[in-house]
Amino acid sequence: MSQVFTHSDCMGMNAFSFDKAQELVTALDLPADAADLLSEPPTKIWSQAVPTDLCLYTCTRSWASMDPPSRR
Repeated sequence: MSQVFTHSDCMGMNAFSFDKAQELVTALDLPADAADLLSEPPTKIWSQAVPTDLCLYTCTRSWASMDPPSRR
């Protein structure tokens, strides 16, 4: 499993197959019912102006707060 996809799934952006979810539950010693949650596809609302997805929202906020590069 790639680190990017694993992070994305754990943050609720995507869903694992049930088998992969069970592997993660075992590796992280999570409650057994966490596999059901990790394998459930997320509901995404693309028409919103402000992203509600935690990963995307965090990146957007981080980029917005950065100082633009100095001009030479």
